[in-house]
Amino acid sequence: MRQPEAADFTAEDAAARAELRNCRPRQARSGCRGTARIAMDCHVALAGYSTTVDFVIITLMQYYILQVATGREQFFVDNVKKLAPQLAQKHNFIYLTRELTIRRQGKILRELQPMFPSYIILQTTSEVDSFTLAALKKIPDFYHFLNSNTDIVPLGDRDLQIIQHFLGLGPKIGQSLVRFDENDRIMVIEGPLKGIEGSIIKVDKRKQRAKIRVDFGGTAHTMDLSFEDISKQN
Repeated sequence: MRQPEAADFTAEDAAARAELRNCRPRQARSGCRGTARIAMDCHVALAGYSTTVDFVIITLMQYYILQVATGREQFFVDNVKKLAPQLAQKHNFIYLTRELTIRRQGKILRELQPMFPSYIILQTTSEVDSFTLAALKKIPDFYHFLNSNTDIVPLGDRDLQIIQHFLGLGPKIGQSLVRFDENDRIMVIEGPLKGIEGSIIKVDKRKQRAKIRVDFGGTAHTMDLSFEDISKQN
């Protein structure tokens, strides 16, 4: 029996006689920002031929914000995995941190601090249903969704852009590489400050920090991000 060719599969055949059997997930991975790619192995009976093909299903990723006890963010994420493993399998709970360079008693230290204190990001391709909410209420240090547990909606517009910007850098936000021009203006080469230069409200060259202000979740957040001045290397 010869192998089927592309010409054998017309649009009419695909619509009228395609049959998928024994589909099973083969691999799931993150795709572009805001999507997840799920590869499927499927048995196909099409136009009288039988073969196995791969399908890739692209689903939209959604993001929600949970508010938890300040200073207990990492404990909360750990407790979700420990006390509600079914939630950890269904959703991804992310605690964003930033690495700051601190000079203390003549020593240079690196310290992790929360990016958005008391906020945990819930990343999912599923709906946040009543089961998810009920399970979260049993986890210590959980307060509520933003804006409330009765108005659970995914992030959109500017809030979504901000989260996707920082998530693209990983759960730990590191330093940016910068230089200063002849007018002492900061020029970001790469890192978390790249693309959000308009949010910089103050620069401390001695401490190598930039203070940014972002409006997120209906609240104005100000925070310091570390940078490395490569112009000093020249």
